Parts: sequence; structure tokens; C-alpha cells
Amino acid sequence: PPTNCPVCESVLEKEDGLVDLKCVNPNCPAIIQGSIEYFVSRDGMNISGFGSRIVERMLELNYIKDITDIYNLGEHKEELMQLDKMGEKSVEKLLASIEKSKERPYSKTLYALGIPFVGKFLGNVLAKKSKNIDRLSQMSKEELLEIDGVGDKVAESVYNFFRDEKSMTIVKKLKDYGINFGKSDEDVEEKITENGKFSGKTFLFTGKLQRFKREEIKDLIESLGGTNLSSVSKKLDYLIVGEDAGSKLTKAKEIGTINILTEDEFIELTK
Repeated sequence: PPTNCPVCESVLEKEDGLVDLKCVNPNCPAIIQGSIEYFVSRDGMNISGFGSRIVERMLELNYIKDITDIYNLGEHKEELMQLDKMGEKSVEKLLASIEKSKERPYSKTLYALGIPFVGKFLGNVLAKKSKNIDRLSQMSKEELLEIDGVGDKVAESVYNFFRDEKSMTIVKKLKDYGINFGKSDEDVEEKITENGKFSGKTFLFTGKLQRFKREEIKDLIESLGGTNLSSVSKKLDYLIVGEDAGSKLTKAKEIGTINILTEDEFIELTK
């Protein structure tokens, strides 16, 4: 195995319990590029027109140094139009997509930050529980561990992220640019009242859905105050079943207390 990063030549390290070697140099060009590509991805801020070659080129030209500089690219509009395969229309679409990303849900923004061990599911869980990033950043490890789905590694990772000076500087800059980091405390109670039809209820879907795309049904559940779970357990209230449902349906029937719905029955429930 290699001992040094092939990009920045820093000594590679192995985290406890993991097999992979990794570069831990926060200034490694490959890590910076990777964090930017992760941030702009479809599951993150969904900024179209930001392929890896474009990201690499903008880093080379020093237009961006980290994810916050993405929201300052309008100052380089003329220079961007001179890049290969860009042009005026491509640049305008890119800048419009960057502006549109400010409206992304808080859960997607959390995912895009690249907090270790926080994927799409946990991004949703943490966003739902905290309501805004200020609350999340102030949570203790013990409070984080009380959240369903959050284990020791996740709690440690989230806690450390919000106590890292560089991470918090990035969060502050993104807030200044108007990124959605959740409802303010005074608006939280209003949001719960408006969207509380599924408040306190948990959902999971299985099989091939015909009426919804996966992200659509998740967003609908959350917009009505419900929580999406990743597995069948006694904590699950509703299992939405599509075609060719398998082991999740079998397990739900074995538990016996879970409400099993077709897509049409779920739609009726939302009305």
C-alpha cells in the first residue's frame, strides 16, 4: 500500500475500524476538488453544469478555493465565457443554477456539507430534528445520540464538525450568501402547525412505486411532518408497498403493528 498521497504527498492515515488509507491534509487539491464536486452534485446542491473538468479548471484559475466561492462566481462571468466549451448561454445557465441552489431544502444542504457519515438519510433525520443549523451546531454528543438513527460515530462526527473553526467559517459564509439552513427558531412552531398532518409518524416504502419517484415521496412525507426511516422496525408506523415488495413487507407483517398501504391508500392519507 502507498504511504503518501499521490497528489499532495502528505502521509496517508487509516481511521480506526476502517480499511482504506486516506489523505487527511485539508489543503490537498484532490480533497478540495472532491468536496466541491460533492457539494454541487444532484443529491447535494444540484448545481448543473459543474462537471469535474470545470471544477478542476476553476481551481487552476483560482476562481474558487472552497465551496463558498461558488456563490461569488458572478464576478468572473466575463472570464468564464472565455473558457473552453462554456460560452455565454452555458455561463448564464450555470449562474442561474447556482442562484437556484440557495433554495435547496435544509436537509440537502446538510448532506452537501460533506460531514463524515452523514448521507442523504441522516441529513433528513438531522434536519427534521434540529429544524435549523444553529440548533444542530449547539447539540451535545448526548443530545445527538438521542436522535433515532444516530450512533456513536455519527454523533462524534457531527459534534466535531461544528467545533472545527474552518468548517464553521464555511457555514457562516454560506449563511451570508443566503443558503437555506432551516427555519429560524421563531418560525419553527409555525411550520410544525402548518405541516403537521404526519407529525410524529414514521414511513418507509418498498418495491417498485408507480405513482412516485423515490425522492418525490420522501419530500412529500417530510413536507407533511412525517419522518422517513431506512428499515422496518417496531418504530415504523406506515409501510408503503409497491410492486415486487420483498423482505421488508414480510418483516412488517411479522411485527403486526405496522400499517401497510398501497400507493393509492397513501395518497388518500395525504388528503
